[in-house]
Amino acid sequence: MLSALALLMATLIVSGCGGNDHDGAEHSNGGANAASSAGTGGTGNGSGGLGDTSDTCAQFAACCEAATGDLKSTCDLTLDLMNGVNCLAGIVYLQSQGLCTEPSAGHGGSSGNMGGASGNMGGAGNMGGAGNMGGASGNMGGASGNVGGASGNVGGASGNVGGASGNVGGSAGKGGPPAQAHFDFDFSWSVRLLTLDGEQTGCESVSATSSTLTANRMGGQGSLYVHSDSCGAMSHHSEIDASEGSYDYVIRLESSGGSSFAKTTGAPFVIPPGTSTITLPPAEFVFQRGPVTWAIQRAGSPVTCADAGAVTVEVTATSYQVMRHTGACEDPNIVFTLQNNSYGLSARLLGMGGKELASWTAPNPFVVPTDVAREFPQVSFELPTQ
Repeated sequence: MLSALALLMATLIVSGCGGNDHDGAEHSNGGANAASSAGTGGTGNGSGGLGDTSDTCAQFAACCEAATGDLKSTCDLTLDLMNGVNCLAGIVYLQSQGLCTEPSAGHGGSSGNMGGASGNMGGAGNMGGAGNMGGASGNMGGASGNVGGASGNVGGASGNVGGASGNVGGSAGKGGPPAQAHFDFDFSWSVRLLTLDGEQTGCESVSATSSTLTANRMGGQGSLYVHSDSCGAMSHHSEIDASEGSYDYVIRLESSGGSSFAKTTGAPFVIPPGTSTITLPPAEFVFQRGPVTWAIQRAGSPVTCADAGAVTVEVTATSYQVMRHTGACEDPNIVFTLQNNSYGLSARLLGMGGKELASWTAPNPFVVPTDVAREFPQVSFELPTQ
């Protein structure tokens, strides 16, 4: 019967429990000393293992009921010697002899091996591995007398020896860059300037010389930069190769020095696969031009710039950008050209050497309209009493 047990273990070493056997040279010595009662054990490699074997042992015992002759003796000896921990190995052997053909819980895996470089059947061995029964480095042998390593469970969620699924997998790979598309691209713009005397149109009314469109691909890499040297053309056409996808965009007007002083944002557009023509809705720029005036007083009485010792006045309009103009105190007439938006207005009264004499902040934002010009609020400086 002892030789039958050795045959059982030798059969397991040759056949393995995994779906794909990889019995390389490094696994050729497992179970070589099966007849030893003590053995040296193996290295016990692998993180997979059996965990709770109660159901497996119950199945092994049920299979043994149909065993006769030497197989019956082998069953009895296996249960006696192994104390119930090597039931899965016994099931595999009985299956090789035509018994216990129902699939056992937790048997399987994609690439498990049984055996190792130095495993001995003596002390009882480990059937470790990296998630599958056996695995790349599992040894049958080892010193602990347990089938399996320290942390693995037989089966898990899908009946493989190892973790939840018994399969060792890598992380999901990242896709490559988005596909490129070729398309004709058109965008256009208009300019209106509102004044207290009426309305003007055209880029020259606001001294704009060029325009630029920048677009960024939403949720990924990719961008567009399209520049028109002539704002007065009011449109621009180009052929572009760019990544497919959705883009948000901004069109800016620029002065002769290349500085951007106005912008408008459009609804996102889509660059489809292949070849196409994309025409954006016309962008509209609306401005208001008008003077900012001021007055100085102390204790409710008017004060001249000379009496206040004031030299200059600094006026600031703040929105997504800051516009600041300075004028002589004696000439209360600083002209602002502002794009339609909401602005915070503030001013400072300055003396010799830039010393601040008084300051003012508008109580409410000033909103530049899109239909009819409105007057800027008058700045009121209040000097401290002497």
